[in-house]
Amino acid sequence: MTDAIKTHDTHRLVASLANADLCTHCGYCLPACPTYRVNNDETRSPRGRISILLAWRDGHVEPTAALATLDHCLLCQACHTACPAGVLPARLIVLARETGPHTPPPWSSRLFHRITVNPRLAVLVSRLLQRYRRSGLQGWLRRQRWWRHLPFLPALEGLIPVTLGNPPDMDGVNLLNTGPAVALLCGCMGRIFYPGISVSAQRLLTFLGYRVTVPHGLGCCGAPFRESGDRVRFLRQARRTLDLFARYREVSAVVCDSTICFLTARSYAQALADDPAYRDLALEFVAKVVEFSTFLDVAGKIHPSLLTDPGLGRLVFHDHCQVRHGLGTFFASRNLLALLPVPMVELSRADRCCGAGGDYLLRHPETSQAIRADKLADIVASGAETVVAGNPGCLMHMEAGLQATGSRVRTIHIAELFWRAIKRSR
Repeated sequence: MTDAIKTHDTHRLVASLANADLCTHCGYCLPACPTYRVNNDETRSPRGRISILLAWRDGHVEPTAALATLDHCLLCQACHTACPAGVLPARLIVLARETGPHTPPPWSSRLFHRITVNPRLAVLVSRLLQRYRRSGLQGWLRRQRWWRHLPFLPALEGLIPVTLGNPPDMDGVNLLNTGPAVALLCGCMGRIFYPGISVSAQRLLTFLGYRVTVPHGLGCCGAPFRESGDRVRFLRQARRTLDLFARYREVSAVVCDSTICFLTARSYAQALADDPAYRDLALEFVAKVVEFSTFLDVAGKIHPSLLTDPGLGRLVFHDHCQVRHGLGTFFASRNLLALLPVPMVELSRADRCCGAGGDYLLRHPETSQAIRADKLADIVASGAETVVAGNPGCLMHMEAGLQATGSRVRTIHIAELFWRAIKRSR
Protein backbone atom coordinates (compact mmCIF):
# COMPACT_ATOMS: atom_id res chain seq x y z
CA MET A 1 0.00 0.00 0.00
CA THR A 2 1.39 3.43 -0.94
CA ASP A 3 2.16 6.06 1.71
CA ALA A 4 -0.43 8.38 0.13
CA ILE A 5 -3.20 5.82 0.52
CA LYS A 6 -2.09 4.98 4.05
CA THR A 7 -2.22 8.65 5.07
CA HIS A 8 -5.59 9.14 3.40
CA ASP A 9 -7.06 6.06 5.08
CA THR A 10 -5.66 7.03 8.48
CA HIS A 11 -7.45 10.39 8.28
CA ARG A 12 -10.66 8.61 7.24
CA LEU A 13 -10.40 6.19 10.15
CA VAL A 14 -9.71 8.88 12.76
CA ALA A 15 -12.60 10.99 11.46
CA SER A 16 -14.93 8.00 11.38
CA LEU A 17 -14.10 6.93 14.93
CA ALA A 18 -16.41 9.67 16.11
CA ASN A 19 -19.07 7.08 15.28
CA ALA A 20 -17.35 4.62 17.64
CA ASP A 21 -17.63 7.16 20.46
CA LEU A 22 -21.41 6.73 20.25
CA CYS A 23 -21.13 3.20 21.65
CA THR A 24 -22.68 2.93 25.14
CA HIS A 25 -21.67 -0.74 25.57
CA CYS A 26 -25.32 -1.60 26.18
CA GLY A 27 -24.94 -5.15 24.84
CA TYR A 28 -27.80 -5.17 22.34
CA CYS A 29 -25.27 -6.23 19.70
CA LEU A 30 -24.12 -9.36 21.56
CA PRO A 31 -26.89 -11.81 20.56
CA ALA A 32 -26.84 -10.43 17.01
CA CYS A 33 -23.14 -11.13 16.46
CA PRO A 34 -22.37 -14.59 15.02
CA THR A 35 -18.79 -14.75 16.28
CA TYR A 36 -19.76 -13.78 19.83
CA ARG A 37 -22.53 -16.39 19.88
CA VAL A 38 -20.13 -19.24 19.11
CA ASN A 39 -17.06 -17.97 21.03
CA ASN A 40 -18.62 -16.12 23.99
CA ASP A 41 -15.62 -13.81 23.92
CA GLU A 42 -16.00 -10.03 24.31
CA THR A 43 -13.15 -9.39 21.88
CA ARG A 44 -15.25 -11.21 19.25
CA SER A 45 -18.27 -8.98 19.86
CA PRO A 46 -19.12 -5.64 18.21
CA ARG A 47 -18.75 -3.62 21.41
CA GLY A 48 -15.45 -5.38 22.13
CA ARG A 49 -14.22 -4.46 18.66
CA ILE A 50 -15.25 -0.87 19.20
CA SER A 51 -13.21 -0.83 22.42
CA ILE A 52 -10.21 -2.20 20.49
CA LEU A 53 -10.57 0.48 17.81
CA LEU A 54 -10.69 3.24 20.40
CA ALA A 55 -7.74 1.76 22.29
CA TRP A 56 -5.80 1.68 19.01
CA ARG A 57 -6.68 5.31 18.35
CA ASP A 58 -5.55 6.32 21.83
CA GLY A 59 -2.27 4.40 21.60
CA HIS A 60 -3.12 1.68 24.12
CA VAL A 61 -3.06 -1.21 21.63
CA GLU A 62 -0.57 -1.93 18.88
CA PRO A 63 -2.07 -1.92 15.35
CA THR A 64 -0.90 -5.48 14.61
CA ALA A 65 -2.55 -6.87 17.73
CA ALA A 66 -5.71 -4.87 17.10
CA LEU A 67 -6.03 -6.06 13.51
CA ALA A 68 -5.40 -9.68 14.46
CA THR A 69 -8.47 -9.53 16.68
CA LEU A 70 -10.55 -7.48 14.25
CA ASP A 71 -9.85 -10.06 11.54
CA HIS A 72 -12.43 -12.33 13.18
CA CYS A 73 -15.28 -10.02 12.17
CA LEU A 74 -17.45 -11.40 9.32
CA LEU A 75 -18.71 -7.93 8.34
CA CYS A 76 -22.27 -9.30 8.33
CA GLN A 77 -23.56 -5.96 9.72
CA ALA A 78 -26.10 -7.59 12.03
CA CYS A 79 -24.75 -5.28 14.74
CA HIS A 80 -25.74 -2.28 12.60
CA THR A 81 -29.36 -3.41 12.74
CA ALA A 82 -29.21 -4.17 16.47
CA CYS A 83 -27.45 -1.00 17.68
CA PRO A 84 -29.85 1.64 19.08
CA ALA A 85 -27.11 4.29 19.01
CA GLY A 86 -26.28 3.98 15.30
CA VAL A 87 -22.74 2.62 15.70
CA LEU A 88 -21.41 0.95 12.51
CA PRO A 89 -18.63 -1.46 13.58
CA ALA A 90 -18.32 -3.25 10.21
CA ARG A 91 -17.58 -0.01 8.35
CA LEU A 92 -15.03 1.02 10.93
CA ILE A 93 -13.32 -2.37 10.79
CA VAL A 94 -12.96 -2.17 7.00
CA LEU A 95 -11.34 1.25 7.42
CA ALA A 96 -9.05 -0.14 10.11
CA ARG A 97 -7.99 -2.96 7.81
CA GLU A 98 -7.22 -0.44 5.08
CA THR A 99 -5.15 1.65 7.48
CA GLY A 100 -3.09 -0.79 9.50
CA PRO A 101 -0.39 -3.32 8.68
CA HIS A 102 -1.65 -6.29 6.68
CA THR A 103 -1.30 -9.87 7.85
CA PRO A 104 -0.80 -12.22 4.88
CA PRO A 105 -3.86 -14.45 4.38
CA PRO A 106 -3.44 -18.26 4.46
CA TRP A 107 -2.12 -19.97 1.35
CA SER A 108 -5.59 -21.28 0.50
CA SER A 109 -6.95 -17.72 0.27
CA ARG A 110 -3.96 -16.52 -1.76
CA LEU A 111 -4.35 -19.42 -4.18
CA PHE A 112 -8.06 -18.82 -4.61
CA HIS A 113 -7.58 -15.10 -5.23
CA ARG A 114 -4.86 -15.83 -7.78
CA ILE A 115 -7.41 -17.92 -9.68
CA THR A 116 -10.31 -15.47 -9.47
CA VAL A 117 -8.38 -12.45 -10.76
CA ASN A 118 -7.25 -14.40 -13.83
CA PRO A 119 -10.26 -15.03 -16.13
CA ARG A 120 -8.54 -17.71 -18.21
CA LEU A 121 -7.30 -19.58 -15.17
CA ALA A 122 -10.77 -19.40 -13.61
CA VAL A 123 -12.32 -20.97 -16.71
CA LEU A 124 -9.71 -23.73 -16.69
CA VAL A 125 -10.28 -24.51 -13.00
CA SER A 126 -14.06 -24.57 -13.50
CA ARG A 127 -13.73 -27.09 -16.33
CA LEU A 128 -11.37 -29.26 -14.29
CA LEU A 129 -13.83 -29.24 -11.39
CA GLN A 130 -16.67 -30.30 -13.68
CA ARG A 131 -14.60 -33.20 -15.01
CA TYR A 132 -13.57 -34.13 -11.47
CA ARG A 133 -17.18 -34.47 -10.39
CA ARG A 134 -18.50 -36.18 -13.54
CA SER A 135 -15.69 -38.73 -13.47
CA GLY A 136 -16.94 -40.11 -10.18
CA LEU A 137 -13.63 -39.34 -8.46
CA GLN A 138 -15.29 -36.89 -6.07
CA GLY A 139 -17.72 -39.48 -4.73
CA TRP A 140 -15.07 -42.18 -4.56
CA LEU A 141 -12.59 -40.00 -2.69
CA ARG A 142 -15.13 -38.90 -0.10
CA ARG A 143 -15.93 -42.54 0.71
CA GLN A 144 -12.31 -43.39 1.56
CA ARG A 145 -11.49 -43.58 5.28
CA TRP A 146 -7.84 -42.62 4.82
CA TRP A 147 -8.90 -39.44 3.03
CA ARG A 148 -10.93 -38.24 6.01
CA HIS A 149 -7.89 -38.37 8.29
CA LEU A 150 -5.65 -36.08 6.25
CA PRO A 151 -4.96 -32.73 7.97
CA PHE A 152 -6.65 -30.11 5.77
CA LEU A 153 -7.35 -31.40 2.25
CA PRO A 154 -10.73 -33.03 3.06
CA ALA A 155 -12.03 -29.73 4.44
CA LEU A 156 -11.00 -27.86 1.29
CA GLU A 157 -12.28 -30.57 -1.05
CA GLY A 158 -15.52 -30.66 0.91
CA LEU A 159 -16.29 -27.15 -0.30
CA ILE A 160 -16.52 -28.32 -3.93
CA PRO A 161 -20.25 -28.59 -4.67
CA VAL A 162 -21.67 -31.96 -5.65
CA THR A 163 -24.24 -30.09 -7.75
CA LEU A 164 -21.52 -28.85 -10.09
CA GLY A 165 -22.46 -30.11 -13.53
CA ASN A 166 -23.58 -29.31 -17.03
CA PRO A 167 -25.27 -25.93 -17.52
CA PRO A 168 -28.99 -26.16 -18.44
CA ASP A 169 -30.01 -26.23 -22.09
CA MET A 170 -32.59 -24.16 -23.96
CA ASP A 171 -34.29 -26.86 -26.04
CA GLY A 172 -37.98 -26.25 -26.59
CA VAL A 173 -37.93 -22.67 -25.24
CA ASN A 174 -39.00 -19.77 -27.45
CA LEU A 175 -36.78 -16.71 -27.07
CA LEU A 176 -37.95 -13.12 -27.52
CA ASN A 177 -34.68 -11.22 -27.16
CA THR A 178 -35.82 -8.01 -28.85
CA GLY A 179 -36.18 -5.81 -25.79
CA PRO A 180 -33.80 -3.61 -23.79
CA ALA A 181 -30.10 -4.47 -23.69
CA VAL A 182 -28.66 -5.51 -20.35
CA ALA A 183 -25.23 -6.73 -19.28
CA LEU A 184 -24.75 -9.64 -16.90
CA LEU A 185 -22.05 -9.32 -14.26
CA CYS A 186 -21.30 -12.94 -13.34
CA GLY A 187 -19.69 -13.56 -9.97
CA CYS A 188 -16.39 -15.46 -10.03
CA MET A 189 -17.51 -17.87 -7.27
CA GLY A 190 -20.45 -18.82 -9.43
CA ARG A 191 -18.41 -19.06 -12.61
CA ILE A 192 -15.91 -21.40 -10.98
CA PHE A 193 -18.08 -23.57 -8.75
CA TYR A 194 -21.60 -23.17 -10.19
CA PRO A 195 -21.37 -22.59 -13.96
CA GLY A 196 -25.11 -23.14 -14.25
CA ILE A 197 -25.87 -19.91 -12.40
CA SER A 198 -24.67 -17.46 -15.02
CA VAL A 199 -26.03 -19.62 -17.85
CA SER A 200 -29.45 -19.83 -16.18
CA ALA A 201 -29.46 -16.09 -15.50
CA GLN A 202 -28.60 -15.31 -19.11
CA ARG A 203 -31.21 -17.67 -20.50
CA LEU A 204 -33.92 -16.51 -18.12
CA LEU A 205 -33.33 -12.86 -19.02
CA THR A 206 -33.24 -13.72 -22.71
CA PHE A 207 -36.50 -15.65 -22.41
CA LEU A 208 -38.10 -12.60 -20.78
CA GLY A 209 -37.19 -10.49 -23.81
CA TYR A 210 -33.90 -8.85 -22.90
CA ARG A 211 -30.87 -8.67 -25.17
CA VAL A 212 -28.22 -10.01 -22.83
CA THR A 213 -24.51 -9.27 -23.07
CA VAL A 214 -22.07 -11.33 -21.00
CA PRO A 215 -18.70 -9.53 -21.13
CA HIS A 216 -15.82 -11.91 -21.74
CA GLY A 217 -12.63 -11.61 -19.73
CA LEU A 218 -14.34 -10.64 -16.48
CA GLY A 219 -12.22 -11.36 -13.41
CA CYS A 220 -12.91 -10.75 -9.74
CA CYS A 221 -14.93 -7.63 -8.90
CA GLY A 222 -12.61 -6.99 -5.95
CA ALA A 223 -14.92 -8.06 -3.11
CA PRO A 224 -12.36 -10.04 -1.06
CA PHE A 225 -9.77 -7.27 -1.34
CA ARG A 226 -12.28 -4.61 -0.34
CA GLU A 227 -13.32 -6.56 2.75
CA SER A 228 -9.76 -7.43 3.76
CA GLY A 229 -8.69 -3.79 3.48
CA ASP A 230 -6.33 -4.34 0.53
CA ARG A 231 -7.32 -1.07 -1.11
CA VAL A 232 -4.67 -1.18 -3.82
CA ARG A 233 -5.85 -4.52 -5.22
CA PHE A 234 -9.50 -3.62 -4.73
CA LEU A 235 -9.13 -0.44 -6.79
CA ARG A 236 -7.15 -2.35 -9.42
CA GLN A 237 -9.97 -4.87 -9.83
CA ALA A 238 -12.58 -2.09 -9.82
CA ARG A 239 -10.79 -0.30 -12.66
CA ARG A 240 -10.43 -3.53 -14.62
CA THR A 241 -14.16 -4.19 -14.26
CA LEU A 242 -15.02 -0.66 -15.36
CA ASP A 243 -12.66 -0.90 -18.35
CA LEU A 244 -14.46 -4.03 -19.46
CA PHE A 245 -17.97 -2.63 -19.06
CA ALA A 246 -16.98 0.64 -20.75
CA ARG A 247 -17.41 -1.28 -24.02
CA TYR A 248 -21.10 -1.81 -23.23
CA ARG A 249 -22.25 1.65 -22.19
CA GLU A 250 -25.42 1.34 -24.25
CA VAL A 251 -26.95 -1.23 -21.86
CA SER A 252 -29.82 -0.06 -19.65
CA ALA A 253 -28.80 -2.20 -16.65
CA VAL A 254 -25.89 -4.22 -15.27
CA VAL A 255 -27.49 -7.22 -13.58
CA CYS A 256 -25.43 -9.01 -10.91
CA ASP A 257 -26.13 -12.71 -10.33
CA SER A 258 -24.08 -12.64 -7.11
CA THR A 259 -25.17 -10.44 -4.21
CA ILE A 260 -21.63 -9.83 -2.93
CA CYS A 261 -20.59 -8.67 -6.41
CA PHE A 262 -23.60 -6.35 -6.45
CA LEU A 263 -22.59 -4.82 -3.12
CA THR A 264 -18.99 -4.42 -4.28
CA ALA A 265 -19.87 -2.99 -7.70
CA ARG A 266 -22.16 -0.37 -6.20
CA SER A 267 -19.24 0.83 -4.04
CA TYR A 268 -17.10 1.77 -7.06
CA ALA A 269 -18.41 5.33 -7.31
CA GLN A 270 -17.43 6.18 -3.75
CA ALA A 271 -14.12 4.30 -3.95
CA LEU A 272 -13.07 6.12 -7.14
CA ALA A 273 -14.57 9.51 -6.35
CA ASP A 274 -11.09 11.08 -6.28
CA ASP A 275 -9.90 9.42 -9.49
CA PRO A 276 -10.50 11.82 -12.41
CA ALA A 277 -9.90 9.06 -14.96
CA TYR A 278 -12.60 6.77 -13.58
CA ARG A 279 -14.93 8.96 -11.51
CA ASP A 280 -17.54 9.61 -14.21
CA LEU A 281 -17.43 6.07 -15.56
CA ALA A 282 -17.89 4.68 -12.04
CA LEU A 283 -20.91 6.93 -11.44
CA GLU A 284 -22.47 5.85 -14.72
CA PHE A 285 -21.78 2.19 -13.99
CA VAL A 286 -23.14 2.25 -10.44
CA ALA A 287 -26.33 3.95 -11.61
CA LYS A 288 -27.03 0.86 -13.74
CA VAL A 289 -25.99 -1.85 -11.27
CA VAL A 290 -28.86 -3.93 -9.89
CA GLU A 291 -29.13 -7.22 -8.04
CA PHE A 292 -30.68 -10.10 -10.02
CA SER A 293 -33.78 -10.73 -7.88
CA THR A 294 -34.51 -7.04 -7.51
CA PHE A 295 -34.25 -6.55 -11.27
CA LEU A 296 -36.75 -9.33 -11.94
CA ASP A 297 -39.12 -8.22 -9.19
CA VAL A 298 -39.22 -4.60 -10.35
CA ALA A 299 -39.50 -5.57 -14.03
CA GLY A 300 -42.59 -7.64 -13.26
CA LYS A 301 -42.16 -9.87 -16.32
CA ILE A 302 -42.39 -13.19 -14.50
CA HIS A 303 -45.99 -14.35 -14.16
CA PRO A 304 -47.34 -17.52 -12.55
CA SER A 305 -48.57 -18.66 -15.97
CA LEU A 306 -44.95 -19.00 -17.11
CA LEU A 307 -43.98 -21.27 -14.25
CA THR A 308 -44.49 -24.82 -13.11
CA ASP A 309 -43.35 -26.77 -10.09
CA PRO A 310 -39.53 -27.04 -10.35
CA GLY A 311 -39.71 -30.37 -8.54
CA LEU A 312 -37.56 -29.42 -5.55
CA GLY A 313 -40.15 -29.68 -2.80
CA ARG A 314 -40.68 -27.15 -0.03
CA LEU A 315 -38.48 -24.06 -0.46
CA VAL A 316 -36.82 -21.70 1.99
CA PHE A 317 -34.86 -18.57 1.10
CA HIS A 318 -31.49 -17.75 2.64
CA ASP A 319 -30.70 -14.03 2.92
CA HIS A 320 -27.23 -12.70 2.25
CA CYS A 321 -26.59 -10.93 5.56
CA GLN A 322 -24.87 -7.85 4.11
CA VAL A 323 -27.79 -7.26 1.75
CA ARG A 324 -30.36 -7.74 4.50
CA HIS A 325 -28.60 -5.72 7.20
CA GLY A 326 -26.62 -3.32 5.03
CA LEU A 327 -29.38 -2.42 2.58
CA GLY A 328 -32.49 -3.65 4.37
CA THR A 329 -33.38 -5.65 1.24
CA PHE A 330 -35.15 -8.99 1.60
CA PHE A 331 -38.56 -8.70 -0.10
CA ALA A 332 -37.63 -9.05 -3.80
CA SER A 333 -36.60 -12.73 -3.71
CA ARG A 334 -39.60 -13.65 -1.59
CA ASN A 335 -41.93 -11.82 -3.98
CA LEU A 336 -40.54 -13.94 -6.83
CA LEU A 337 -40.75 -17.21 -4.92
CA ALA A 338 -44.38 -16.49 -4.10
CA LEU A 339 -45.13 -16.78 -7.84
CA LEU A 340 -44.15 -20.47 -7.89
CA PRO A 341 -46.87 -23.11 -7.34
CA VAL A 342 -44.93 -24.70 -4.48
CA PRO A 343 -44.95 -24.37 -0.69
CA MET A 344 -42.47 -21.99 0.89
CA VAL A 345 -41.46 -21.66 4.52
CA GLU A 346 -39.69 -18.84 6.33
CA LEU A 347 -36.44 -19.63 8.07
CA SER A 348 -36.29 -19.05 11.80
CA ARG A 349 -33.72 -16.34 12.57
CA ALA A 350 -33.44 -15.67 8.84
CA ASP A 351 -31.32 -12.58 9.45
CA ARG A 352 -28.41 -14.61 10.82
CA CYS A 353 -25.16 -15.12 8.91
CA CYS A 354 -24.27 -18.58 7.58
CA GLY A 355 -20.58 -18.10 8.42
CA ALA A 356 -19.20 -18.04 4.86
CA GLY A 357 -18.00 -14.42 4.84
CA GLY A 358 -16.13 -14.58 1.52
CA ASP A 359 -12.80 -16.21 2.34
CA TYR A 360 -13.56 -16.12 6.08
CA LEU A 361 -14.36 -19.83 5.78
CA LEU A 362 -10.72 -20.35 4.74
CA ARG A 363 -9.17 -17.94 7.24
CA HIS A 364 -11.17 -19.09 10.29
CA PRO A 365 -12.68 -22.47 9.39
CA GLU A 366 -13.57 -23.58 12.92
CA THR A 367 -15.56 -20.44 13.72
CA SER A 368 -17.11 -20.44 10.26
CA GLN A 369 -18.33 -24.01 10.65
CA ALA A 370 -19.66 -23.39 14.15
CA ILE A 371 -21.73 -20.48 12.85
CA ARG A 372 -22.90 -22.60 9.92
CA ALA A 373 -24.04 -25.37 12.29
CA ASP A 374 -26.65 -23.03 13.78
CA LYS A 375 -27.88 -22.08 10.31
CA LEU A 376 -28.12 -25.70 9.21
CA ALA A 377 -30.07 -26.58 12.35
CA ASP A 378 -32.59 -23.86 11.49
CA ILE A 379 -32.85 -25.15 7.91
CA VAL A 380 -33.54 -28.70 9.06
CA ALA A 381 -36.07 -27.48 11.65
CA SER A 382 -37.94 -25.52 8.97
CA GLY A 383 -38.82 -28.70 7.08
CA ALA A 384 -37.50 -27.23 3.84
CA GLU A 385 -36.31 -29.59 1.12
CA THR A 386 -34.38 -26.98 -0.87
CA VAL A 387 -32.54 -23.83 0.17
CA VAL A 388 -32.66 -20.98 -2.36
CA ALA A 389 -30.10 -18.15 -2.25
CA GLY A 390 -28.69 -15.36 -4.36
CA ASN A 391 -25.05 -15.55 -3.27
CA PRO A 392 -22.90 -18.43 -4.58
CA GLY A 393 -20.51 -18.26 -1.62
CA CYS A 394 -23.35 -18.86 0.83
CA LEU A 395 -24.65 -21.71 -1.32
CA MET A 396 -21.25 -23.40 -1.44
CA HIS A 397 -20.74 -23.10 2.31
CA MET A 398 -24.20 -24.41 3.20
CA GLU A 399 -24.10 -27.23 0.66
CA ALA A 400 -20.76 -28.40 2.08
CA GLY A 401 -22.27 -28.45 5.56
CA LEU A 402 -25.40 -30.29 4.47
CA GLN A 403 -23.31 -32.89 2.62
CA ALA A 404 -21.04 -33.38 5.63
CA THR A 405 -24.02 -34.10 7.89
CA GLY A 406 -25.67 -36.46 5.41
CA SER A 407 -28.69 -34.19 4.95
CA ARG A 408 -30.86 -34.57 1.87
CA VAL A 409 -31.69 -30.87 1.77
CA ARG A 410 -30.58 -29.36 -1.54
CA THR A 411 -29.32 -25.90 -2.44
CA ILE A 412 -29.96 -23.87 -5.58
CA HIS A 413 -29.40 -20.35 -6.86
CA ILE A 414 -32.56 -18.38 -7.55
CA ALA A 415 -31.63 -17.95 -11.23
CA GLU A 416 -31.29 -21.72 -11.66
CA LEU A 417 -34.56 -22.27 -9.81
CA PHE A 418 -36.61 -19.99 -12.06
CA TRP A 419 -35.01 -21.18 -15.28
CA ARG A 420 -35.80 -24.74 -14.17
CA ALA A 421 -39.43 -23.78 -13.46
CA ILE A 422 -39.78 -22.13 -16.87
CA LYS A 423 -37.99 -24.93 -18.70
CA ARG A 424 -40.23 -27.58 -17.13
CA SER A 425 -43.34 -25.57 -18.04
CA ARG A 426 -42.42 -25.58 -21.73
